[in-house]
Amino acid sequence: MQYSTDQLKIAVIAVPRDLMGFVIGKNGSSIKEIQIESGAKLNSDSDQRGFLVSGNNEERACVRELVQQKVVSANLRSLLLKLVYQLLVKGNEDSGYEP
Repeated sequence: MQYSTDQLKIAVIAVPRDLMGFVIGKNGSSIKEIQIESGAKLNSDSDQRGFLVSGNNEERACVRELVQQKVVSANLRSLLLKLVYQLLVKGNEDSGYEP
């Protein structure tokens, strides 16, 4: 089998360290899904700052998009949890409720 240089390229996708676990998923489930959907191979880098992605241009672009979606999802989830917490705490303070 012959490989083009495009198929052998490796890219690094940076991910905030605190979100690495979310992107990887329980028992690697999210990474496995990303690999299946994109066709690329992913490995976390040794510093846990992101992923090494090997595949062709299309596969690497797909991984970038899927990882970005995971990061945005995690950030939105965190923001929503903070807002709900603030509303509950603030709402309880205003109502005089004491647990």
